[in-house]
Amino acid sequence: MDRALATASAPTATRRLLRVVCGTALFVAFGFVGRVTVIDQDSLSLIWPAAGVAALWFGTGDRSTWPGDTAALAVATFAVNALTGATLATSLAFTASNLLQVGVFVLLARRWMPTTWGLGGREPLHRLADLGLLVAASTVACAVGALSGALGLWAASGEFSAANLLVWWGRNTISVLVLVTFGLLVGPPLVAAASARDLGRIVYDAVHARTLGRLVEAELLVATSIGVYAALFGHRNAEPLSFLVLAVSVWAGLRFTPIAVMVHGIAVGAAGLVFTLNGNGPFAGIESAHYRALVAQVFVATTVLTGLALAFSRTERDNANRRLAHARREADERARLLGAVLESMNEGLVVVGDGGQVLVSNSASQRLLGLDRLRDQLRPAAAYGLFHDDGTPLTEEELPAMLALAGEEIPPTDFHLRADSVPQGRVLEIGARPLAGQDPDDRSLAMVNIRDVTLDRQHRDALASFAGVVAHDLFNPLTLVSGWAESLEEEFADGPVPRRSACR
Repeated sequence: MDRALATASAPTATRRLLRVVCGTALFVAFGFVGRVTVIDQDSLSLIWPAAGVAALWFGTGDRSTWPGDTAALAVATFAVNALTGATLATSLAFTASNLLQVGVFVLLARRWMPTTWGLGGREPLHRLADLGLLVAASTVACAVGALSGALGLWAASGEFSAANLLVWWGRNTISVLVLVTFGLLVGPPLVAAASARDLGRIVYDAVHARTLGRLVEAELLVATSIGVYAALFGHRNAEPLSFLVLAVSVWAGLRFTPIAVMVHGIAVGAAGLVFTLNGNGPFAGIESAHYRALVAQVFVATTVLTGLALAFSRTERDNANRRLAHARREADERARLLGAVLESMNEGLVVVGDGGQVLVSNSASQRLLGLDRLRDQLRPAAAYGLFHDDGTPLTEEELPAMLALAGEEIPPTDFHLRADSVPQGRVLEIGARPLAGQDPDDRSLAMVNIRDVTLDRQHRDALASFAGVVAHDLFNPLTLVSGWAESLEEEFADGPVPRRSACR
């Protein structure tokens, strides 16, 4: 999938041409759909899905594609408006408004969401925070586009309508938000798909169709949604049932993936909007066509965003749970490894916390101290049977662990162990040092190392005794040699000694 996304991010000349053709075709198609809902006296469409197509078209491009895309969008916007009855001045105003709106949206979306696929990055859209950023970018960009378009119409006709400005802003914001979100959701799997089987897998994953029960639930959701919308939009006085639409959106958001929720929301929302524009449903009674279309579109956006927010929240929660479970498994594995390492050590190791609380200890420490087990709390000093070399017992304040907790580092020092469990006695080398900054709760920690040096000290004492014997054995011959040396020194002190004749 990463390879496919990387390929998509570096378009060739053929891909750029294909982008322009596809983008233009979709924009023109959706543009004609929007112009069908035009208000004759205002030349303003009540819905404009082409705004979402243009935002998605430009959002997924880059510096190499934008010049051609801009020219194609300008020509397509002018042509759609001119061919559907708009005046020259109106067509030019709409063209400038669309280009400005798309530019602001792409600028904000890419600045705020640089890592998202389709906006310069590779990560799929999956966070609730990203959905909020899309809402903000769509709102700001469409406000700029609506204001510039309204000013253009005012310059062309001399009339300015606050109602037109509000409808313009609302319809474009909803179109951009819904279509861009849908495109960013389905884009990564579609780009990675290499066959019809892959496309089937996308649908399979979208509804979580891993069990027969989930398939039945998806069918029940579709049937319930059709029933609710038929009951709601089949009558003009069905306002008390409006809350049921949110109920099915919540159901979809809590149980299905964001792609499935988006498809469900767009389908039922489009149906509701068509009913409203044809005079059916709870909003058909609104006299103003402007506000009737605006309320219907806000209603659609609310249902879509409700389900999508729940789906994103659930996805983030599931991802967090998976990361937590993975981290817990890693922590358990590290703990088991650490425990195995500690238990395999011949040296004793004890970690002590504030107040003498024993946090970590291994079997070697218990064996060396002659204890059945180390308690959760340090014992009184007399209970360990530790003595200095001069035979004085260790006091409470002299315990290495307590000194290290106070911040003092104790070098390895010999102590004599005299306990009933070790009748022959034992020499232990014990050192301790504080563990500063190792506890997240800022508790004082100390690590104590214990090593049995009984044999080492016995060998050292035996070697010292052997050295004394050797020194004594060497002392007598050396004394005799020293005496003869002194005699010779006295003999030769007054000069040469005459040679004596040998006795015959």
